[in-house]
Amino acid sequence: MPAFRPRLALLPLLLGLSAGLSACNACSDDAAPDEAQAKSSQKVLEKKSKGKGKKDGKRLRNKLGKDGKLAKGGKGGKGGKGGGVLANGARSATDTPPASGVSAVVLSGEDAMLWTEGTSGKLTRPAAKVRWSSRGFEWDDDGGVQVLAPGGARYWIAGPPEGRPLSEVVTADSATAPEGYAIETFPGARGMVRLSLKAPGDRIVRIGMLREQPKGTAWLSAALPAGTLAAPPLTDTTPLVRSASGLPTTAAPTGWTAVAATPVPDDQLATWKKDLATLERGNSAITVVGSWDLDGDPDLEALVCVAKGPDSGSCYVVDNGAGGARYHPVALPWNDLAAANPPAAFTDGSHPYVLWAVAHGGPGREGDPELHSLFFDGGAFEVNRMN
Repeated sequence: MPAFRPRLALLPLLLGLSAGLSACNACSDDAAPDEAQAKSSQKVLEKKSKGKGKKDGKRLRNKLGKDGKLAKGGKGGKGGKGGGVLANGARSATDTPPASGVSAVVLSGEDAMLWTEGTSGKLTRPAAKVRWSSRGFEWDDDGGVQVLAPGGARYWIAGPPEGRPLSEVVTADSATAPEGYAIETFPGARGMVRLSLKAPGDRIVRIGMLREQPKGTAWLSAALPAGTLAAPPLTDTTPLVRSASGLPTTAAPTGWTAVAATPVPDDQLATWKKDLATLERGNSAITVVGSWDLDGDPDLEALVCVAKGPDSGSCYVVDNGAGGARYHPVALPWNDLAAANPPAAFTDGSHPYVLWAVAHGGPGREGDPELHSLFFDGGAFEVNRMN
């Protein structure tokens, strides 16, 4: 029997070698570099943040998933899963609101890698399905159209799609980058090409690893959202009212003024129910949590949540655009506890915020309420978690 011991001793080494080979094989897959590069891009942005992230609270983002689908809600468990937070193409907690409507697309193989000011990473979609319009990048999905808009907003509309296919957009004339922007390529491992996007302010967005040089690049521009009430995220210096245990509450912050919610007309509500039944694949038990002017445009925005069970659901900010109602997924938990404790809206004199203290978890598993603030940052509707 001792003769077998050397062979057994080699087993961990062989297993480690096998794992290493598997990881190397994954590196050659187009999907794997996306995640690695997204994480790397996040680290680059965090290094440039000069420590602002923690003071601004944990900023949660309405996002698209890796497949380009809207990140719909999950269970309202700890960690803010209620809004279906996913990383790819997301704006980080240290990003600044967009200063322009500049967007870019890089074609590689059958894929289009999309980026717009207001996001810290790219989103990959099949090039043949993407169009460019005055709304931004858009593609068919979930019985409607998804849009990645200038400024970083992601939303769903009932459709139909507009604009021109990328085959008409990516031309020699569109390859010239605006001042301060550039697409840079570097040699990568195993003959691959590493692609990065450079933006003003020494910002670097890593696009990913390609097997060959890009087939084409286009720099595009469209108008930012019409809203004028671009608000900064709340910080530790915000005069929040705290409970005896020190937790922030939805009481009016010191010196702030309450903003009354406006009723939603029945015809609008009927449209939202119909659209959300399509988007949520039959779940149309919606609750209008409140309706306020959050961005300073002529129309009101409504916070609408769709129940999927006693401790899960999805929430959207619904506003109106040229194509009708737009549904922006937001990272807010929706459960029975949230429904029983509605939010309140306030203004600091210049910017409106919606404050919502929600305990995560199902019945018997709820923890301390966590304060979420919803606001418009000039490009998209953001959620900032303060606890």
